Amino acid sequence: MKTIRAVCVVVMMAGLLLFGVSAMDDAANSEEVPEKIQIYDAQGELISLSVEEAAKEAHGDDCLCAAVAARVTQVAISELFGDEVPTQGMLKVTYHHPGKGQRECFEHILTPECVDYVPSGSPKNLSLEEHFVYTFVRTDSGAIFDTRVKEGVIPEEFFDLRYKVEGFSKGWHDDQPTEAEEEAFMQTKAEARNNILTMEASQIFDGADGNVAEGAESAAASA
Repeated sequence: MKTIRAVCVVVMMAGLLLFGVSAMDDAANSEEVPEKIQIYDAQGELISLSVEEAAKEAHGDDCLCAAVAARVTQVAISELFGDEVPTQGMLKVTYHHPGKGQRECFEHILTPECVDYVPSGSPKNLSLEEHFVYTFVRTDSGAIFDTRVKEGVIPEEFFDLRYKVEGFSKGWHDDQPTEAEEEAFMQTKAEARNNILTMEASQIFDGADGNVAEGAESAAASA
C-alpha cells in the first residue's frame, strides 16, 4: 500500500511539473512575434527576413530607428497585400525621419527607387507627429496605407532625453547631460525598441487592422 501511495505521489508531482512547464511555454508564446518580411527581388528570389534581421542587414544593428522602419514595412506589406507576397517595385514609402537607419532599412527592403524622404519639422527635436509618420503605396492598384506610431509605444520622455544626450555629442548644444540622463535615455530607447519588436501591430501603428488589404485585393482584381 505504501509503495502504491509513493508511486501516486511521484506521478502527481511529475504531472504538476509538466503543467508548470506548459504554462510557462504558453506565457512565453503569448508575446507577439512579428511575421517575417517577405518580398521577391527583381530576379524572383524570395527575401524572407525577421524584423531584427532586416534592421541588422541594412544598418549593421537593430537600433530603434531601423527597427521601426523594418516593422512598419512588415505591417504595410500585410495591410496592402494580405497573403500575397509582393515583388520589389510594387511598394513605395514616403517617410520623414532623418535617421540614417530608417533610410537604409527602407532601401534594403524596397530598393532606393521606392523610398522617398520628405523632411518634416526639426531633425534635432523628433516627435511622433512629424517623424514617425509613413505613407505606403501599392503601385499596381494605387491602394494607400497611411500610418504613424501610436502614443505610448515610444516613451514620451525619450524625445527630450535624445536631444540632451545625442544633441550634446553631436554639437547641437553645450549642456553636458548627467549620468542619470544618459542612463534614462538608454533605458527609454531600449523600451521603445522592445515595444516595436514585441507588441501587436495594432498596438503600435494607427490603421493596422487588415482592412486595406481587402480593398487593395478588390482593386487589383477589378483592374
